Amino acid sequence: MTNKTIKDTPENIEKLKNILNDYTEICLELFRDFKKKKIGENNVFLLNIIERFYFNSLSLIPLLELFIKEPRYKLSIALILRTCLSDLLTAIYLITFKRTSKEDSKGFSNEVKALSLEYVKAVEFILKQEHHFVKIHDQEEQLKNHYTTNHEYYKLENQEYKPINIKEIRSEGSQEYFSVNDIGQRLTEKAKYERILNGPLKDYGNVYLLYRFYSQYEHISPKSRLLLNFDSLYEFFRMIESVAYILDGTIAICQVISAEPSFQRKFEALGKQLNKIKDNA
Repeated sequence: MTNKTIKDTPENIEKLKNILNDYTEICLELFRDFKKKKIGENNVFLLNIIERFYFNSLSLIPLLELFIKEPRYKLSIALILRTCLSDLLTAIYLITFKRTSKEDSKGFSNEVKALSLEYVKAVEFILKQEHHFVKIHDQEEQLKNHYTTNHEYYKLENQEYKPINIKEIRSEGSQEYFSVNDIGQRLTEKAKYERILNGPLKDYGNVYLLYRFYSQYEHISPKSRLLLNFDSLYEFFRMIESVAYILDGTIAICQVISAEPSFQRKFEALGKQLNKIKDNA
């Protein structure tokens, strides 16, 4: 296996493309089905994660075609898979709040809010800093609108808006699977990984390792640059492994949001096809 290169297995890459294509078709069916239903905000957010898997899968399909002829297209593939794996870590992290000894809906909602807190703080930083680089005529008005729109993420101290602390968000809800030092920490990929390891979904811990591997493509260095020219079937197996986790994660989300059982069966069938590729490569 280690002596083979990507170009030795074009038929398997073609099969992976077909699986991703089938995956996007099933996702479209799923989205159409949920348009008829009313579901809570937390479930809507989980469905949004599948939507991101859908669009990223659509982007991977033409890239895999290019990848057959030129393995260095894996740079773009790696960056897309990294995003998918990050989203998957978020989904599994949130699902752990459904799998505590007593379902922790409040904890789930808290973490969804914690995710938005990071976004809100990033937007505030951009609004405050971009006037150094471009001409902004209404910076104060933009900031005022930002604080008004996102008022639940701020508190007013000495006439100045300060973002709330993540510890305040987590003040209610179960502390199960959290270590003592986690409560006030930012919601990083590593923090998600550590909580996942402490709970019943620890098998998904490998998602973080795949995420870290593909992160090396994002952060260039003299050493990581060598990855681009590394042409081995081993790289293809990492891609298959990543897609397998995306399928498993999609099934886990479907279970939480109470999707029709037929969707789970369809995604499971794709997983079996994926295993055959791995066995025959």
